[in-house]
Amino acid sequence: MNGVQVVREGNETRIVFEPVLDITSARNLYSELEGALTVAAPLTLDASRVERVDAATLQVLAAFCRAVRAANIEMHWQSISPSLREAAALFDLDEMLGKKQ
Repeated sequence: MNGVQVVREGNETRIVFEPVLDITSARNLYSELEGALTVAAPLTLDASRVERVDAATLQVLAAFCRAVRAANIEMHWQSISPSLREAAALFDLDEMLGKKQ
């Protein structure tokens, strides 16, 4: 498990997160997201299957989202699981992830 599946479809990159996002997958998650960032194509993020997320991977996601905005890359969340929403809110990162409840 690497935390994420990155699929390039035409001019768009789709990022699908796995159910468990924890410290064991943080390094690979960072690498995959960094690769998606360098393509500079519009991004669709699907976090509908996320069941568990820890602080390390939440930091990786927040940094990625901040980098995407800084690079003016179009990004939207197709779906965010309740677990990810709750974790982001707990760390006051829901706005940084682009979803203020």
